[in-house]
Amino acid sequence: MTGRIIKDDDVYDPAENDGAAFEGLPDDWKCPHCKQPIENFNNTISINDKERIEMAENDKLNAESLGDGRYKCPCGYIYDPAKGDPKRGIPAGTKFEDLPDDWRCPRCKRKKEKFEAL
Repeated sequence: MTGRIIKDDDVYDPAENDGAAFEGLPDDWKCPHCKQPIENFNNTISINDKERIEMAENDKLNAESLGDGRYKCPCGYIYDPAKGDPKRGIPAGTKFEDLPDDWRCPRCKRKKEKFEAL
């Protein structure tokens, strides 16, 4: 399992940092996104291998076929309305704008306001 650390909507993911474990970062490390110091991060989240594989497949598929209506999270996850988010009850064909206000990125849990249109 890979540990991910969350501070508000920012996430430290070792997979995005050459595999460096959060616990091994230097004391003066700051988040490259929010510039917060290491001591402001907490709430360890673990993801299993199956989720990691699904996330990689999502990135690969979406990198190959970007189109209208897709939105990208800062963590790399791409919401595709043609696929929806069935694991969270969002059927295929649901536009990003029609997602519930409390919907969050399935990968890093950022709010949908953090996504950018592609």
